Amino acid sequence: MGRSAYSVIPPKGEIRFGVGAEHSDTDDNERNEMSAAELDLHVETESERIERWRAEELERGGYGHDDAVELASRAYVDLHLAIDLIERGCPPQTAVKILL
Repeated sequence: MGRSAYSVIPPKGEIRFGVGAEHSDTDDNERNEMSAAELDLHVETESERIERWRAEELERGGYGHDDAVELASRAYVDLHLAIDLIERGCPPQTAVKILL
């Protein structure tokens, strides 16, 4: 008639890949493949976090996204000077030319 709860729940320590089966119908290679989401997983390094933060600050200061990312990637660009230029009325395109 139907399955009892004991026939569906595997014993402690036993791994099953399908309902009521020891293994699923997929072969081992298919189970070991990573999904697209797992492949895209990227752990951000400290330098990448700093660069992202610098870009966010530059955007907040008035630079466009692309210019902010470019400036943030250059460690020699002084963040305070870059923002000061904009605050003093320098157009962002001119400020980028000065800083790079």
